[in-house]
Formats: sequence, C-alpha cells, structure tokens
Amino acid sequence: MKYVIFFILIIFHGQASAAWIYNTKIVDVRWYTDYGYITVENDDASQCPGAQPTKYKRLDESNHGHEKIISMALAAMMANKEIDLNVNGCFEGEFPVVTGIIVKS
Repeated sequence: MKYVIFFILIIFHGQASAAWIYNTKIVDVRWYTDYGYITVENDDASQCPGAQPTKYKRLDESNHGHEKIISMALAAMMANKEIDLNVNGCFEGEFPVVTGIIVKS
C-alpha cells in the first residue's frame, strides 16, 4: 500500500511542477544551434526549486513544437503583445523550460 501512495505522490508532483507566467511581455528572443531563450519582462519568480529567479526561459529541440513557440514569441514581441507562458521542468536546475505560449489580443 505504501508503494501505491508513493507512486501517486510522484505522479502528482510531476503534474504540479508545470507553472504559468501570466500577463508578461517578451523583450528578447534568442536561438542558437539547438536551443534558445525567451526573456520576459516582469517575471521575477523562480520556477526552479533552489535556483535564483531568472527572466530567461529556455527552449530546446527536445521539446516538440519549439518552432511554433519561438514563432509565436517573435510575433508577440514584434507586436508588443502580452503573453501567458507555460513552463515545465528546469534545464540544469536553473532555467525553466517553455512548453506553451498564449498570445493575448
């Protein structure tokens, strides 16, 4: 029974680690060979346990759909639109990984 409870806690912990960053603007988009960063305007919270707060959110090719996210981020930045950004997990325990974006009207 304790193994079942432990397994359920692990599952819920993984689901709870996703976070939304609401009502922010993108100030910088960077892409290198196989990864990039989105810099947001007003998010000083740390989504990575034990890490310093950072405005840099990571994108990489291992996330399916990264091309769409980077395209939407560029469009939002150029149009000066507010966004909601979904982050889930951390790269090297320091940078939140972007998994979704909503561009607001």
